[in-house]
Amino acid sequence: MEYRIEVLAGRVRCGGSVVDMQHRPLELAMALATHASSLSAHALCALMYPELDDAAAAHRLRVNASRLREAAPGLLSHAHARTYALTCASVDLDEIARALRAREDPRRFASLLQVLPELARAARDDVTQRWSWFTAVDARVESLRTDVCAALNIMPIPHEFADDTLQIARELLAQSRSDEGAYILAVRALCALGRRVDALRLYRDYERTIREEYGIDPARTFDHLVRESVGVPTGDMRTGIPA
Repeated sequence: MEYRIEVLAGRVRCGGSVVDMQHRPLELAMALATHASSLSAHALCALMYPELDDAAAAHRLRVNASRLREAAPGLLSHAHARTYALTCASVDLDEIARALRAREDPRRFASLLQVLPELARAARDDVTQRWSWFTAVDARVESLRTDVCAALNIMPIPHEFADDTLQIARELLAQSRSDEGAYILAVRALCALGRRVDALRLYRDYERTIREEYGIDPARTFDHLVRESVGVPTGDMRTGIPA
């Protein structure tokens, strides 16, 4: 059986269906999926059960490994008693990282655009909030979100994806009004749709936002990318923008 570990959604799928399992076995699957898919029993105990002594932690690991094997047969390797590994599983975060590296893939823009909302909406639910070690995964997700947005911002926006790009950029801005990458993406999408005045107005909104919140002006790289997108090489981009 082929499994897919969806770290962003906090679940395991098999053949398109979500595998029903308790949160402790799920934690073990997630820990392995986000730590190179293979860890020693000692490392897993230290990661997942730091509050327990060695014997209690080892016992809990064995119990949860047994429950994981029962819920998802074939997902957990039996190769070595002291090492736990995932088999026959893909991991969504690894797939996103590969898409970032696939510079020659003609479908790269579409594939990265598709995962950006998942990265933006990724939130720790009631289950993953119990896992103290998951904070490192949160940081990785945020880093991937930033990298995906940056990658999209150096690629031409195909006209057929302009509307979707604008919608996704607005979702990001609804979460953070100071998200520079999302502003650039929105400006470029508006330009791709021929809405230059709206793009310039959005630039002014960003400029006002970061001045109010941080007391700074837009970064030179942001200013350059916006100028390049809207075709204002010199001068004040605010001039002539309708209020």
